[in-house]
Amino acid sequence: MQRNLQRLTLLLLIGFAVVGALLVYWGVVQAPVLASREDNPRTILAERRIQRGRILDRNGHVLAETIGSPGAFIRHYPYPQAAPAIGYYSLRYGLLGVEAAYDATLRGTSNDFWRAQWDAWLQRPPQGRDVCLTLDLALQRAADAALGERHGAVVLLSLPDGAIRALASHPTYDPNRLDETFEAWRADPGAPLLNRATQGLYQPGAALETVVLAAALEQGVIALDDPAPKATQPLELSGGRLSCARVPGNVSAASYLAVYANACPSPFAELGPRLGIDRLRQTWARFGLDQAPSLPIPTTASVIGQSPADGEALRLAAAGQGELIVTPLHMALVAATIAEEGYRPQPYLVEAVQAESAEGSTWQPAALQSARPVLTPAVAQALARAMRRAVTDGAAQAANIPNVAVAGHAGTALAGPDRYHAWFIGFAPANAPRYAIAVLIEDSPSAAQAAQVGSKVLQTAFD
Repeated sequence: MQRNLQRLTLLLLIGFAVVGALLVYWGVVQAPVLASREDNPRTILAERRIQRGRILDRNGHVLAETIGSPGAFIRHYPYPQAAPAIGYYSLRYGLLGVEAAYDATLRGTSNDFWRAQWDAWLQRPPQGRDVCLTLDLALQRAADAALGERHGAVVLLSLPDGAIRALASHPTYDPNRLDETFEAWRADPGAPLLNRATQGLYQPGAALETVVLAAALEQGVIALDDPAPKATQPLELSGGRLSCARVPGNVSAASYLAVYANACPSPFAELGPRLGIDRLRQTWARFGLDQAPSLPIPTTASVIGQSPADGEALRLAAAGQGELIVTPLHMALVAATIAEEGYRPQPYLVEAVQAESAEGSTWQPAALQSARPVLTPAVAQALARAMRRAVTDGAAQAANIPNVAVAGHAGTALAGPDRYHAWFIGFAPANAPRYAIAVLIEDSPSAAQAAQVGSKVLQTAFD
């Protein structure tokens, strides 16, 4: 009997040891794996008990909030058109944008380890904290309304800080309907899930003339008042041709100032061989076109080719029809650099986050990065003069707004066989800039159309 009891005791001890080891393995070692499984109901139940913090615009208007009751919370977006700037939160498809970058803050995750452990033991869900963006809902609405049903993007920056006041991408999606419609959106050839403002890569065409003119002026290759060769001659390209967005007044004596104001491509194509590919690429890099801006939403760097360039490739590169492709955000920063006398501001989207405290009423402002020099003030002032001329007597006249002097540049780019995109970049007021803007409209041969969109957004900003 004693021998049998000893054997039974040994078997029970071994069983307890195995069970204990399995509990440690599945409860500790494999806990993160189990928690991340899509079919884990406890994860879903736990998430539905968390009241995530709100995402607000700079004036306190709600852009994202959690509604419902504990155990059945859902994420709601009162202004779904702002999805490109906010991102989304979904139990099925995960998180994107601000929702992902500030997930710990929005979930209310505590930085105090022992407090977090105590809350976990008590099964007490955290209280989400709010995030305040630089977006201005009124300006965001204006940008969306100005684009309308057209495919394209608008980026509006405040100066001198580089805060993003509006970021529109069309077509967009409704994050309130993400779970039911995500797969259809992903298969949609119109790409509503693509943030055209920060990720869409486009041929810059005439929009690059500002950067090329900056390189030519800084290197002393030309002066603004020098006569421009082939002033109004169309630029023949594979798949189509580019002409002046508007014919200069005195064609026979057209200066670089005049051809820039009217977005004439051929004179800038001729600058390509004179500048050389190394100078062009260095200028693109100085403007930050080779870098993805650091934001809590997905961004991409402009693509700068590295292949050797012959004479024809140089002409295409300087005309904005070469290997370089850019995002609207990059071009908004080009306009901001000219407005800030050669200093490129660092864009940012988050104004402040709610601090971790019992009251939850204190805010921590975002740490801002200082602007970096790109051009000499003299070159930037010359470019600002040219951009002002484009609005008063050039291709960007549609950007004019009452009682505010606007400086800008409007033109087109060839995106494929007989397919054109319209661009507008600018800033206002011209003498004391407060805003910089970039507008891209897909499948539009009208530079004036892009300038009109810019005008409407700037008008709302000053109203």
